[in-house]
Amino acid sequence: YNQETKAQDNKMEDATDTWQSPDEDILKILHAPQLPRTSVSPTKTHMVLTDPIIYPNLSELAGPMLKLAGTRVNPKNNYYHGRHGGTSPRVLTVKDGKIVPLNIPKEAEVLSTSWTADGQRFALSVGFEDRIELWMGDIKGNVEKVPDMILNPLMDSAVKWFPDQEKILVRRINNRGAAPQKPSMPNGPKILEDAGASARSTYEARNLLMTAHDDDLFTYYSQSELVIYNTKTKEKKVVGPAASYMWAGISPDGNYLLVERLKQPWSHEVAWWRFANDAEVWDLNGELLKTIVNQPLANQVPIQGVITGPRSISWQPTAPHTLFWREALDGGNPVAKAEFRDRLMSWE
Repeated sequence: YNQETKAQDNKMEDATDTWQSPDEDILKILHAPQLPRTSVSPTKTHMVLTDPIIYPNLSELAGPMLKLAGTRVNPKNNYYHGRHGGTSPRVLTVKDGKIVPLNIPKEAEVLSTSWTADGQRFALSVGFEDRIELWMGDIKGNVEKVPDMILNPLMDSAVKWFPDQEKILVRRINNRGAAPQKPSMPNGPKILEDAGASARSTYEARNLLMTAHDDDLFTYYSQSELVIYNTKTKEKKVVGPAASYMWAGISPDGNYLLVERLKQPWSHEVAWWRFANDAEVWDLNGELLKTIVNQPLANQVPIQGVITGPRSISWQPTAPHTLFWREALDGGNPVAKAEFRDRLMSWE
């Protein structure tokens, strides 16, 4: 053990107090060019390309992460924690390889692209550190921000095109105020009870709600309002008040909405997709026309089983406004003996 070795040891001890990078040859491998993220137009004539974000920065890793009802949320931008889009967006013409850049802010990233059926225009979910914005673009490279449109992409797509290819249904965050602050002490004790419990499919649940403050946070970050935005006239129409919408879909004729929204109180035993919810049909003014089901909390689903009652409710794509869904005939239990497992239902 000589002076040179001692100096090296001291240098290593000092280095532990700061962030370190690997050797240059390793960095070259880690930062080698990646294949771009692609979004192909329905006509297969154009693509939106972006450069993927492979490594998050240290400020993101050190930032907050909320575990909310089965989902990890980044509270800064109301998006999934650790999930990224791509940078440097550009439109590629497949036939000749021509590339046209899309002019969005350098610090932003494209999280999703929603094309019109003719493949000429698209809606972009553009993420920033503290928000997600709606932008509109076309294959010529024109792009513009839609004002007053902050998106909430949790649980469902934030943007969906109407069949007329002019209007879009948007999940918007609007004037919700500051996030709930953690109280200095809980409102009461946490009570757990297992009397009469049986084997059920909640064994795989992760990141569940645990406290009343978690409940408040889930309400805050899951809520959005449904807005119809006309991309031609630039008009906005609110059709659904602030609520925790787990899904919203447009009928093939564009005249009705199928809306599924969660109902409180929130459970601490299951993830949000097992929460109590209402499935309803609305007109485009937000008026209730039909309740398909008031689904109770599904906290006793058998292992690898399904809920009882209507599930997987969808619009039939080959009819103007007909719904179809499945219902379990075996109690939702895959090991139960039954001649038929499901029945298919429809409602016009």
